[in-house]
Amino acid sequence: MGIGFLELVIIGIAAIVLLGPERLPEVMRTLAKLYVQLRRTSNEFKGTFDDVVREAESEMRSEELAKLRQLITSHTVHVDPIKELSTQQGSEISPTGSPSPRASQHPGWDASSTTPDPSASKPE
Repeated sequence: MGIGFLELVIIGIAAIVLLGPERLPEVMRTLAKLYVQLRRTSNEFKGTFDDVVREAESEMRSEELAKLRQLITSHTVHVDPIKELSTQQGSEISPTGSPSPRASQHPGWDASSTTPDPSASKPE
């Protein structure tokens, strides 16, 4: 939807008729200066708007990152492997590594040794 050559000729003829050939160059210079100033103001506004949007996005990312860090920190749990194993094995291993009293109740447990007797736990 641009202005074609014929439209420009018609606008030029109308400007010469309305303004006259003496004032036309002065009006064209004034319009050109106004156009340049308007364009400069528009670019400054666009640049300022883009800066504000960029800053707001940066703040949002920073807030999201802080929330994620807080979430990760709050859900981080220190895992004690011995405690975890003793929980999984039914508390048969004490934190010192010695058998618990429950361990001696197992059929294959040799109380004089720190290892179970494998032959006693085999089904016959």
